[in-house]
Amino acid sequence: MIKLRQFQFIGVFLLTLLWSLQISLPSFSQAPSCTPASITTEPVLANVCQGDEVTFDIEASGDITGYQWYRNNVAITGATSASYTLTAQSSNNGDKFKVVVLSECGNDTSEEVTLTVTSLPSISVHPVGATKCVGETYTFSITASNAGGYQWILNNGDISGATNASYNIASICNVCDAGAYKVEVFGTGACASQSVTSNSADLVVKIPVDITNDPETQTVCEGTAVTFSVTATGDITGYQWYKNGQILAGATSSTYGITAQSSMNGDKYSVVVKGTCGDQTSTEATLNVNAKPSISINPVGATKCVGETYTFSVTASNAGGYQWILNNEDIVGANSATYNIASICDVCDEGSYKVEVSGTGACASQSVTSNAADLVVKIPVDITDDPETQTVCEGTAVTFSVTATGDITGYQWYKNGQILTGATASTYGITAQTSMNGDKYSVVVKGTCGDQTSTEATLNVNAKPSISINPVGATKCVGETYTFSVTAS
Repeated sequence: MIKLRQFQFIGVFLLTLLWSLQISLPSFSQAPSCTPASITTEPVLANVCQGDEVTFDIEASGDITGYQWYRNNVAITGATSASYTLTAQSSNNGDKFKVVVLSECGNDTSEEVTLTVTSLPSISVHPVGATKCVGETYTFSITASNAGGYQWILNNGDISGATNASYNIASICNVCDAGAYKVEVFGTGACASQSVTSNSADLVVKIPVDITNDPETQTVCEGTAVTFSVTATGDITGYQWYKNGQILAGATSSTYGITAQSSMNGDKYSVVVKGTCGDQTSTEATLNVNAKPSISINPVGATKCVGETYTFSVTASNAGGYQWILNNEDIVGANSATYNIASICDVCDEGSYKVEVSGTGACASQSVTSNAADLVVKIPVDITDDPETQTVCEGTAVTFSVTATGDITGYQWYKNGQILTGATASTYGITAQTSMNGDKYSVVVKGTCGDQTSTEATLNVNAKPSISINPVGATKCVGETYTFSVTAS
């Protein structure tokens, strides 16, 4: 019925046109035979994916003069063949297409067919990467349209079961979850075979700090170079050392070195190992500093006599042992803070004394040596030859002498127990007078270790002969007698 009306309308239109052009029409009785256009095969509905090439075509019979295709009842320029081809766009979805088959004997219009265009899948919000720590959770997500399915991909391998618009990792593993994530979005309907892949999003997995070796307590001798160290694994960003809970400025490496001082004894050291996934604090390590041995009072030398006693002593702190030394040789068994000589020997005990004080604990290998102290041994005076008694003639030069050994400091002669002024040598000389007869002489030999008095020596002075009455001469006759006499002493 629709086709008949169309034919009648076209016929009226043509007659009117010919009339206006003053064209004479042949009578029907004179017209040649003509077959109107007739569509034998209609265009077919199309359900396609965006971007597909679509062809509408028909088959028709009759005296056909041409074709004209229409979209939404608007003639399509240039679409004048039995088929019409276009590339489907999303904007074409729902468009209606038909064709008019032209004939001088009557046109025929096809049925209207609707083009259904399914849009390709598209991504509006891509997944976002992140830096996360082991054990944390993270969700990748995507916003897509025209999506019929999803497949998440890690490092170019499909993730089994990850087929939603989001992919959640409940507890991140540093080995199995780190990498490049993307998602392939599949189309729907006619675009089911089409897909689009998102941008890649990296999941960087950081490992929490784990201290495997804490700083260790150390016992050292003062002056020793000490290094505290920490060993840790994980994604470490830095270190900070502390002493007694206070920050040590500039101490920001895995080790901390100092020179131990006695003032540091008992200090506690710890370190915070900083990491992307949080900080870890070590246990505290104690620094025990043993002080080196030191001498506050050095041994004092002395001058002593053979047979006397003497004690050397030293006052020291942080002492673990002692070794007394004489003339650079260790004294066997002299291992205390004092060294006593019970009876001094001039040969074996005289000399330079010092003591080596060794440390204790960590300073056991350290030592300090005292100043040297000299023991000077003096020998007591010993008179080996006393002055001797002498008998001389008056006027004779007499010398008394003494022989002595030991550390002699001087002499003093005596006569009859009285000091002889100026008589201070080992000999004493005089000229014997008869008035000296019977005088007794002695000498005191002076020494560092005491004086020694000689025995007394007696001076016996014999007087020279003297004449008190000389002989007297006389005159005598021959035969007389006469006696000369003299009185002498």
